[in-house]
Amino acid sequence: MPDESKNRSRGTALVFGDDTRSFLTICRSLSRAGLDVHAAPFNFRAPALTSRFIKKVHFVPYYFGEGREWKDALHRIVQEEKIDILIPCDERALIPLKDVQDELREETVVAVPTDEQYSVFFDKWKTRELAMNAGIPVASAMYLSGEKSSAEIASALGLPVAVKPTSSFEKDSLYQRRAVKLVQSEEQLTEVLGSLGNGAYFCESFFPGIGEGVSVLASKGRVLQYFQHARVHEPPKGGGSSYRISAPLHDGYKAACDKCIEYTAYTGLAMFEFRRNLSTDEWILLEVNARPWGSLPLPVSLGVDFPAWWCDLLRNDIAVTHKDYRLGHYGRNLLQDINFLRTRGENDFSSKWHKAGAYLRSAASFGRILIGKESLDSFVVDDPSPGFVEVWQLFRDKFSYLLRSTYLYRWYKKKATFQYLDQLLASPDTSVTVMVLCEGNICRSPFAAELLGKTLRNADRIVEVISRGTLPVQNRPADGTAHDAAMQMGIDLTEHRSAVIDMESLKRVDLILYFDERNLVSFRKRFPKANVTLVPCGIFNPRGKGWEIRDPYGRGLQTFLKTFREIEVSINSLASRANPKA
Repeated sequence: MPDESKNRSRGTALVFGDDTRSFLTICRSLSRAGLDVHAAPFNFRAPALTSRFIKKVHFVPYYFGEGREWKDALHRIVQEEKIDILIPCDERALIPLKDVQDELREETVVAVPTDEQYSVFFDKWKTRELAMNAGIPVASAMYLSGEKSSAEIASALGLPVAVKPTSSFEKDSLYQRRAVKLVQSEEQLTEVLGSLGNGAYFCESFFPGIGEGVSVLASKGRVLQYFQHARVHEPPKGGGSSYRISAPLHDGYKAACDKCIEYTAYTGLAMFEFRRNLSTDEWILLEVNARPWGSLPLPVSLGVDFPAWWCDLLRNDIAVTHKDYRLGHYGRNLLQDINFLRTRGENDFSSKWHKAGAYLRSAASFGRILIGKESLDSFVVDDPSPGFVEVWQLFRDKFSYLLRSTYLYRWYKKKATFQYLDQLLASPDTSVTVMVLCEGNICRSPFAAELLGKTLRNADRIVEVISRGTLPVQNRPADGTAHDAAMQMGIDLTEHRSAVIDMESLKRVDLILYFDERNLVSFRKRFPKANVTLVPCGIFNPRGKGWEIRDPYGRGLQTFLKTFREIEVSINSLASRANPKA
């Protein structure tokens, strides 16, 4: 392949994301190709952000409604930093960028599909229709329109069956991924069908086999580069592969990719997911990811530099010629794969000896790193920091969680919080703002905030109480069961509407009460440098055995009542300090 680097013009790329797979790989690739790389993450504690290849990190607000704040922030960054190309790593950024690309066309390149391409590749049902029209094999399926019983679906498609959303993300719920669910029985299928939310779904028969993917770079309906991999370790709940191997290109897969790319006149990166039965060699197309994908580090480690070539194609109209790659090379996402090996079910093994042998083989497989037959997604020689930080954070967070579970921690934190409150409330005229924080802001936090506000209503001191959630979803009413449980305890949540924590609300807060580890982790991911005191609500419960108050969402009324009574004891204990008359 000719050296195209001399034809590249230096520029600045803004990459949206924060993972140690596609995002980190893109940042490394573009920086090595001569671009200045800026990042717009969702998680500001992400190990990937420690990469030496990232020049600057920007805070972009969440996209809500018409996305005015998001658009204003993006326009400002593009103009001030002279951004040449915007690259989203998943739909949370891709969908908003698709809608704003016309506004930015004169200022920068936006690496997103056209509306027509998006409608085909980001709707799994339409992808199936395209495949069937092109003669590409797919699994049998049934669109869920009207009333369809689990017995009817099982009879038509067999069991197990996959219940799939047509789209994983929707514009009005960008930060809530709709997952594929594989069900094994009619009873489980009935339960899953009853729990489906808004949006379109379909059921698809399960096709036994191994997962294989073909990654492509295309220009105007013509594939420029192919790369095939096979999944070695595939987490049972989906989410791609934690361990994969480069493989020769399958003729049938190549023809399928060519047909889809040509039909849509597609330009850009895409990864076609297939499943093949090794016994019969039959195969099907599962779906198409017309965006960066999780296994991207493997081809880049073998010199198939998809991100840099993609950027050259979009910015400079430079089309690469096909490059061969080494077969039999492995790629591993270290923490994902360790978790996969740790959580393998007992049903995976026929005996203890079988289990022991499997773990020994897994441990021995790491020896491929030493002989140059394996690459790690986050650990690379010229940018080791993200890999080390990833491992360090794992151990640090585990240790911190165990520390918070000790009696000594609860005693100390409770004492320190009361001292802090005494300082804040030293003057009767002092105004103090307390935020109660949970995940969705539709169950625990609105109840606790209303209860604390009610308790302090006639207090001598001025204490404002607000509630927020870490989940970026706005204006939802309180959960129905939460509303009923709260009413039984004298708290009316009828008027409550959820709100997500943001910079503005954080500026005026003196104390944040949270309920569990997930709340704390989510807060620190978004606001790692926030100078505010965070305290677990549960430590104020003198009868409590731990510090967490678990989320009752999706449980029955009795679970909600039990949870709310735990909160009530803690709130009353805290309120007695702020208002001795309470």
